[in-house]
Amino acid sequence: MPTNAESISLIIALAKAHKLLIGRINVELKPLGTSFEIWTILRLLTDSDGKTMSELARQADMASPAATKLIDKLVNDNIVYRRHSRSDRRVVKIFLTEMGHDIISNGVQIISDAIGRMGIPAKQLAS
Repeated sequence: MPTNAESISLIIALAKAHKLLIGRINVELKPLGTSFEIWTILRLLTDSDGKTMSELARQADMASPAATKLIDKLVNDNIVYRRHSRSDRRVVKIFLTEMGHDIISNGVQIISDAIGRMGIPAKQLAS
């Protein structure tokens, strides 16, 4: 059984690895004018017919004010748009624009290629 010191060392190593991985992916996504954080939000929007701000924030593990600020930027950049729900006009949902769909499509390949160059087999990511 690992000691507390070994467990803490493992947690720190995993955090560093995560930071390095996301940093590398951000470098790869930069030509698309996006980041992994933005790509993650856009990816969440492909899974359904629009999401509310609270759903997006929760699923992206972001604070609501940070998610709102990010969505405002994406709306201004014509990557997503807001629309009132058809079933409840009080609810506003976020949807991808065509440009948002293009970023997702291109980003999937860029991220897959980047991870492959790091020596991580795609099969390991699917499990």
